[in-house]
Amino acid sequence: MELSVIIVSWNVANLLADCLRSIQIQQNTIRGLEVFVVDNASSDNTVELVLDQFPWVRLITNPENRGFAVANNQGIIQATGDYVMLLNPDTVVIPNCFRVMIDFLKNSPQIGLAGPRLVSPNGDVQATCARRLPTLASELWLVALPGGNLPVIGPYLRRKLAYPYDYRLSQPVEAVLGAAMLVRRMALTTVGPLDEDFYYCGEDIEWCARMRRAGWQVQYIPEAEVLHYSGQSQKQTRVASAINSTLSVYDYYLKVFGKESAFVYKWIMRMVCIPKILLIAGLRYLLGQISASEFQQRTRIASGILRWEKVSQTV
Repeated sequence: MELSVIIVSWNVANLLADCLRSIQIQQNTIRGLEVFVVDNASSDNTVELVLDQFPWVRLITNPENRGFAVANNQGIIQATGDYVMLLNPDTVVIPNCFRVMIDFLKNSPQIGLAGPRLVSPNGDVQATCARRLPTLASELWLVALPGGNLPVIGPYLRRKLAYPYDYRLSQPVEAVLGAAMLVRRMALTTVGPLDEDFYYCGEDIEWCARMRRAGWQVQYIPEAEVLHYSGQSQKQTRVASAINSTLSVYDYYLKVFGKESAFVYKWIMRMVCIPKILLIAGLRYLLGQISASEFQQRTRIASGILRWEKVSQTV
């Protein structure tokens, strides 16, 4: 088996169908392809859709939403491909993408993990497809403080601290996005699967950091392209997603940089980010720029970060 594709899905049946059709078109370009869909207790017709329309897909159903890392690892355990592709259900794989990425890795044995160019429906390249690993400096300037949103200085800070790459060029990078990442079997064997301590986000960048520490190169390959609708599952649970992503970044700092950096990050979020959220939300509400419902959502996010407790992604 040359390639195993693993898709973790939750309540995005229509998008998943488009994703699977785009994979099916490319079956003849791969010398042995298996596809796993791991369903995280969807309440829509995902399971029925896969069983009825895509019988060639290997379906794994979970009785509850087990999160991105655990669900992907369920597929990884069963995968037999020389290469394993983690793919979001809100993607459409552009023809020849798999073939380009696999051939690139075959000719570059130092690469353990790679990501394609991710493009939005409007054709814009998504900067997150090749990025630097987060640091306390980037977190402070781009997330906690309003620097990343300021005119002129904002784009400069984002390029300098998070996205310094030329997206037209294939190149080694610090991290690629978990929405579409190809990993070599040998790298997977030596580095291990995704860290299941992560419930929601952060596991992909930690995986990239672990690959680099183990001596593997992380590569961005713009010749391979994936259309990414981005964040469709997260939109269903906006408050929980915002809180859990903040706590997951704490787990990233803990595992990559240690307790001291994680402690500093936690208090940056509490002492700087929470006041910023509440101040901006309050001002925009008073000015009539956001609704009462939107204001309440933002205050719930701030409250959740203050409590520092993970929230179920099902609510």
